[in-house]
Amino acid sequence: MARSPLSTRSVEPRQPSERELRRLYERCVSQDLASGAQPAVQPAAMIITGQPGAGLTFATVQLRRQLLETVATAAHVSMNRLCAYHPIWANGGDIAPQTAERVSEDCASWFNRLVKDAQKQRHNLIAEVEATQIEAVPTLAGDLRRSGYMVQAVFVATSREDSHVAMMARYEMRRRHGLAVDPPSIKAHDFAVGNVVDVLGRMEFDRSVDGLRVIASNGDHIYEGRLDGDKWDRPPRASATLGALLDKTPTTKEMVRTAMRWETLFQRLGTDPTVPREVASQVLQWRNEAIGRCEQEPSTAIALQWAREAGAFRVMNRFEFLKEFPHHERAVQALGIAATEAERFPKEQADRLMVHARENIAQRIERGDMARIAARQKSQDAKAQTREAGPPTSDRSRNPRTPEGPSR
Repeated sequence: MARSPLSTRSVEPRQPSERELRRLYERCVSQDLASGAQPAVQPAAMIITGQPGAGLTFATVQLRRQLLETVATAAHVSMNRLCAYHPIWANGGDIAPQTAERVSEDCASWFNRLVKDAQKQRHNLIAEVEATQIEAVPTLAGDLRRSGYMVQAVFVATSREDSHVAMMARYEMRRRHGLAVDPPSIKAHDFAVGNVVDVLGRMEFDRSVDGLRVIASNGDHIYEGRLDGDKWDRPPRASATLGALLDKTPTTKEMVRTAMRWETLFQRLGTDPTVPREVASQVLQWRNEAIGRCEQEPSTAIALQWAREAGAFRVMNRFEFLKEFPHHERAVQALGIAATEAERFPKEQADRLMVHARENIAQRIERGDMARIAARQKSQDAKAQTREAGPPTSDRSRNPRTPEGPSR
């Protein structure tokens, strides 16, 4: 089946007029994103940045909670939140690249206007900015500092591989639920990965903000430096820290987990004829690269095989699973015992018991516990068979003594 270049709606969405966009901003955007924000004597601003797929939104939730412990209120602006208000984006479905670019331009105008309104009203501000434009973060930070803000820049450290996975997973999730989505830009992502370290290095050298932080995508603290006069309060290592984390060598567990995620994404995107060809090809390439890295080391290759078997156990009928993986007979027996036990309970409790039992057994398969138990059992059975056979007897012991052949 030929793959369509893009699954778009039959009718090209109408571009809203400037008047409609202005009305949307005044009646919806500013009302929601600055809801409850109050003027502050010494306003503070937190700029959260990273490459696409770095997990800015989740990290921002953690950081917002921390900031609101020290300030009463804050306006929160991000391109993802602004897109939800745009009429074209709200329609859902695949968005053509040219249309997505127009939506981004409209949302960028809203972004700039909201930041200026926050400055005029002296609101505390939280801003999410992806590092796809090299001057976006330094320009925003400089503008806020000139307005009297205490500015802290927070860089989310997510490895290149993890952000690739997250970017494609977000694309797949939004398509599956019928939400608006534009094809992910690999070029913009890779540019941002290199850009984000350069931006942090320049801001650290120029001391253009009052504080710098490097955090993980889950909000965990990694590095923090604060400006004390015209010097940092600790050795300036933010840029080096971020660079090391972006290209760190993954552990065996991380390599296997990444390969399995690419397997799942390829199953969902690679076989869908409505997915753009370049997206499906990129997912296939990254999936093959991840599997190839795992297969280079014997221990990692075995761990990947265990992970695949565990994934099959989670979704397959146990009898079909046994036919395909006969060496996991013990796991199937354990699930059968759980099924027998579940018959004693009402349906809702029985279903919950089976879900937990299946997941617990799958985790044991994934860790290699079941394989080690099977190997140990096989070794014990072999020893038992050897003992039953008895020690071999020599030919001499079979011949009785005779006078012609006295024993020596």
